[in-house]
Amino acid sequence: MLVLGRKPGQGIRIGHDITVTICRVRGSLVSLGIAAEGRPVTRIGRRDIDEIRDRDDRDLDRDSGDTRRGQDANGDDASKVRGG
Repeated sequence: MLVLGRKPGQGIRIGHDITVTICRVRGSLVSLGIAAEGRPVTRIGRRDIDEIRDRDDRDLDRDSGDTRRGQDANGDDASKVRGG
């Protein structure tokens, strides 16, 4: 893991087309701006929300008896079912 110190207005670049900018720091809360230009689709999300969705998917699979990862009980793509 790379750990960098940045001030508001400063940022980092990831690859050629993803830029993360520090927008604001208030106490322990840091607001980030993320630009992913040049890509047709780039999914940007919060890790804590992804972990909750993964846990919910596992619970749904267990409760429905469906062991196919990534699909809901109807066999549909689970990411389309939850809108994302």
